[in-house]
Amino acid sequence: MVDSDLLYKKEITIYCEESRFILQKKEINEQKSNPKQMIYSFNKQAHKLHKLDEYTPRLGTGHEVYSILGIINGQNNYYLLGVSKAQFMGKVLNSRIFKIEELIFLSSVSNDNNNVISADDEKYINMVKDFLKRNNLYFSDSLDLTVGLQKTFTNKSTKQSSSVFPHTVAHFCWNYNMASQLDLNGMENFLAPVINGFFSLRTICDYDQEFEFVVVARKDSRRSGMRFLVRGSDNNGNVANFVETEEILIVSDKKDQKKIEVLSYLQIRGSIPLFWKQTPNLMLNPVIIPRDDYSLNSTVFRKHVSELITSYGKTVLVNLIDKANYQREIGDYMQNLAKEAKENKRKKYL
Repeated sequence: MVDSDLLYKKEITIYCEESRFILQKKEINEQKSNPKQMIYSFNKQAHKLHKLDEYTPRLGTGHEVYSILGIINGQNNYYLLGVSKAQFMGKVLNSRIFKIEELIFLSSVSNDNNNVISADDEKYINMVKDFLKRNNLYFSDSLDLTVGLQKTFTNKSTKQSSSVFPHTVAHFCWNYNMASQLDLNGMENFLAPVINGFFSLRTICDYDQEFEFVVVARKDSRRSGMRFLVRGSDNNGNVANFVETEEILIVSDKKDQKKIEVLSYLQIRGSIPLFWKQTPNLMLNPVIIPRDDYSLNSTVFRKHVSELITSYGKTVLVNLIDKANYQREIGDYMQNLAKEAKENKRKKYL
């Protein structure tokens, strides 16, 4: 990883006035001395965006950011979030990938001389900062990281596509709710969908053919939480700590470097799709307590599997539960539900 400030200039500048934010973006091109500019006025009260032909800021004002993430609401005011510091992770298909290091919070009642953050709102901002310390957030300037390359190249739309971003998978977009509070007409040039998860890129030279190996992991935001505290499924079939992991190989043609071959392998994992809990105590592995309601568990299991098939097509279920000890109960429970679902499907077509 490299500090992005050492390699790239921030293209977005936010100016704070009493009644509006001014958003300016310079599309920096090293081959051109006069970069193109986009300037918008964002009304703080109406949350409406208006395109400006020009804007002359006061000298020494403005906040430079890599991207805008959206808005969070405090008890008294709301705050516009921008990425003020990032690490450059590398390029995938000529798209730059960044890891967020620091965020800037610009108050709706601020101006360039004073960023007003009330004591009541400080706790909300600190919660976001604390979350950033404990998690890894990534975004790209031109590649939607919420969407796997398999869907990107095959143009497969998903049921979970978001209206905030044209092709974004909403439940993998960490800032989905933040971005939805903005007037999106024109904001696509300033906003970036963010994933919470993992990213790694390596150039492999150990074989006859050099290639890039990329790993991207995307955490589902619908039922995330700490281990033991969040387990099993909710009423809609969303399971705890669901993660989509994509392994990507990008291979250049030996004869023509402009030609590439992209290979993608996708796997998913998540908590057992039943109602169960595991209350933390002094034991290394607290006892698992399933809810003894077969009909309810069958419903959420079918909802979960139905969404997997809708999103990913043919899916193989692998039960990794400990089959020798007390975990066996929910493992057997899931296996019986899977057999029942398979049998009902077969009867349907008889």
